[in-house]
Amino acid sequence: NMGDIGQRFQMKYICFLISIEALMLEQRTISKQTAQKFYDVVGSALDLLAIFEDAPRQRAVNKLNLRDCNVIEFGLGTGRVAEDLIVKNCLSYTGLDISTRMTQLAQERLAKYPSASVICTDATEFKRSKSKFDIVCSFYLIDLLSLEDSRKLLDVAYDCLVDNGIICLVSITSKPPHVGNAVLSSLFMGAWTITNRILPAALGGCRPISLSDIVLSHDRSTSPAWNILHNEIVSVAGYTSEIMIAEAAAKANKKEKKKTNLLLKR
Repeated sequence: NMGDIGQRFQMKYICFLISIEALMLEQRTISKQTAQKFYDVVGSALDLLAIFEDAPRQRAVNKLNLRDCNVIEFGLGTGRVAEDLIVKNCLSYTGLDISTRMTQLAQERLAKYPSASVICTDATEFKRSKSKFDIVCSFYLIDLLSLEDSRKLLDVAYDCLVDNGIICLVSITSKPPHVGNAVLSSLFMGAWTITNRILPAALGGCRPISLSDIVLSHDRSTSPAWNILHNEIVSVAGYTSEIMIAEAAAKANKKEKKKTNLLLKR
């Protein structure tokens, strides 16, 4: 009937206005110092976001073959995700976080695993030892970094990886979801973007981004640094996440091409 048609049109028009407003706004984030203070205060309360973020992280990790792999995670938070999804399944695990409180919580949680180590450091400035890693993971970190720091993080990830190593990223995004309600996603993430523009510190600096754009624009010696292996958008009650799995492009061209198939489940 006309009432239903009018209601649907009104909803579509609101979504359209929010999407345009989101595009017009400059997306801002917070400084590293502010982020460190924010997450020191938030502490274990960060895990309250699990109801929105666990499903996308699980979908991402399910794509990885962690067995016999050395894994490093940038921004491990409380260590809950590392314990639930990674540490029990891989050869060795190293977790980095800029927050002293998060590092403390993660160290306490992962102390019972001899193969796990936790380091309090800025992942964008991380200087690895001689050892390299098969897989780099980072969940809901790159969406609070500036574009410059995002590129630094990808540089560090690239340098950390063995030949044919892969990176697994998850962030919030404003892209239409492949899984979940598109209208609810547009409303929720549009409101998030506007809130970020007004008061980014209230959201810990996190804002919707396009992982694929950031990863594909990351160059090494004028050539693309990454080959995209998997890209998916998932919405949970409007909270929308982008999953991105990629291999280091130049390294993937070397002889051991089969390694990628071992690290990524088909």
